[in-house]
Amino acid sequence: MSLPKRIALWSAPFVHVVRAAVARRVPSAEIVSLPAEGCAEALADGTVDMALVPTVSIMANTDRFDVLPAFALSSWEYPFARIRIAGSMDRLSPSLVVPQNASQEAFIASVVLQEHYGARVLAVPSPDAPPEDVNALLVDAGSTGNPATELDLGREWYELTNYPMVWGVLAMRRGEADDQTIRAVSEIAALCEQLRDQLSAPSSTLVDAFVKDHLRFRMDDLAVASLTELSDFLFFYSGTDEPPGLNVVALKESTDPGEDTGGLPAV
Repeated sequence: MSLPKRIALWSAPFVHVVRAAVARRVPSAEIVSLPAEGCAEALADGTVDMALVPTVSIMANTDRFDVLPAFALSSWEYPFARIRIAGSMDRLSPSLVVPQNASQEAFIASVVLQEHYGARVLAVPSPDAPPEDVNALLVDAGSTGNPATELDLGREWYELTNYPMVWGVLAMRRGEADDQTIRAVSEIAALCEQLRDQLSAPSSTLVDAFVKDHLRFRMDDLAVASLTELSDFLFFYSGTDEPPGLNVVALKESTDPGEDTGGLPAV
């Protein structure tokens, strides 16, 4: 058994706690910072051994990836992805300009607008910053936004489902996870919670406030319930034969009855 040698984590500013926990628990690993969807691509093509992968990407590739238990990156709010409404919600344009390489956020935005506001929109990917006078999905370094014109995607998901949105999970290619790695990831989840306050600056920046008040690291019952809701929406909107699941791996060796392995059934 051996721990991953190269691990890809998101380059987003709020992932610094996860990066610190991984570095402490797997000091021999090279940590690569990439955009969220770039992490999924790097894991798929073999560039890295383990990666933090957007949940929607995992559910779309259940035959390729194994999800490691215990860890899930979720939040009650998410100021790093916001729907900007250019005009009246009652007269919402049928199109929504979205960034390229933000498919997870674009999907959640379409679900929120349809389910919460009865607005069916077509996502229009664009490599450029959207004009101020169009409806747009803003995925950036984060903003408190204007509640009158911008909808926080995490808060909207919570109000729709009553659960925190699970943005990403740690995954490996199918069949490559072993017991040593599974235990390490469980410890990484615990370390994230321990390091949260230590690594948050005393100033009340947007990132610090988000990490301290809204970011979660555990694959707990709330995260599993949220994943189930996401699976149902993917099934409904994509028209697949059945709701997609997650292949969450478990320890192969027997463990003590009280040991927290983070093992979960497939969602």
